[in-house]
Amino acid sequence: MVKPSKMFMVIISLSMVGGIFKILGGFVGGSKSVFVDALTSIANTLAIIIMYRFFSTSVEPPDEDHHYGHHRIGLGGPISTLMLYSFVGGVIVVDLYE
Repeated sequence: MVKPSKMFMVIISLSMVGGIFKILGGFVGGSKSVFVDALTSIANTLAIIIMYRFFSTSVEPPDEDHHYGHHRIGLGGPISTLMLYSFVGGVIVVDLYE
């Protein structure tokens, strides 16, 4: 598995902190647009983490259990990202119609 760099970890951490501040701003200010922006910001950060995890697993060399390598597990990243964005989209739609 590819080890994440310190810069990658700093970027992910700052992105999550920004998303948390946006959520707080959405609740304190009562702005639904800021809340939606916060949800998409956190979804983007989680999507990056998920894609990184699946990609780093997919580039591992073949082993005894996987004679042809781990290439196909790389498809789990886009599928997981699609599910994540669908969930966030559902939360946004429910929140906007309340």
